[in-house]
Amino acid sequence: MAKKKNKKFWAVSFFLLACVSGWFIEKIINRFLDKTIGDKVEVAIDYSLDEIDAMFRQSFTSMKNYLAKNTPQQIETKAENEDPEAQYNLGNMYYFGTGVAKDYNEAVKWYRKAAEQGLAQAQNNLGFMYNKGYGVAKDYNEAFKWWRKAAEQGDAKAQCNLGVMYDTGEGVAKDYNEAVKWYRKAAEQGYADAQYNLGVMYYFGKGVAENYNEAVKWYRKAAEQGLAQAQYNLGVMYGNGEGVAKDYNEAVKWFRKAAEQGHAQAQEALKEPGESW
Repeated sequence: MAKKKNKKFWAVSFFLLACVSGWFIEKIINRFLDKTIGDKVEVAIDYSLDEIDAMFRQSFTSMKNYLAKNTPQQIETKAENEDPEAQYNLGNMYYFGTGVAKDYNEAVKWYRKAAEQGLAQAQNNLGFMYNKGYGVAKDYNEAFKWWRKAAEQGDAKAQCNLGVMYDTGEGVAKDYNEAVKWYRKAAEQGYADAQYNLGVMYYFGKGVAENYNEAVKWYRKAAEQGLAQAQYNLGVMYGNGEGVAKDYNEAVKWFRKAAEQGHAQAQEALKEPGESW
């Protein structure tokens, strides 16, 4: 986690913004407690179970489409005959427990076979299994190795994951410049997690010069794709007037979007004035 930046931030409800005078709003605001931006999560490496499934959504879609054209028996036969796409999708079947009993050890086995043939999606998934210790001993060095192979082939998820490893120093020496490099590659492909992480790097001046305008730009791109943490941070930027004109209506708008997804800090921000900040 990055060090906390003590930035004062207050917000008022839509009702107050619409219905009371500026003098009264200011009087109420002055009673609010300080709120900081520093509690936000910088990088998304420690996924919850739901987020893990989201990360593998592309793998699930690939598996579904492959199963629509092949029976499980046909897929297994193709995999045994060294077909990398079949090996990758058989790994997905074992990961999700679709058509076979769920088995992370078997998932790793088949991801590895496809990864060793150069299939980027399998390399990314194998890196993930090593990062989490699913079906194999947790090994950040191996996670880095496989994510780098996939990242160099242009896989956006792997590029983002590689950026996280450089950002946190897991499996490789910490290097913020390299983190920014890989976040940017993935962000420019439209990968929301990387866009958010790149915004954080600009906000804190890690690997790049501190630039709130760029932070807002990348938070917005991720927020518009529905990433709750980015929506919350964008709301904070509007509330503080950092990188954008101060606008409480916009702040509340983005807090609401994040809160509707269950984001706890955004939900706190939307409580009645005086209750939280």
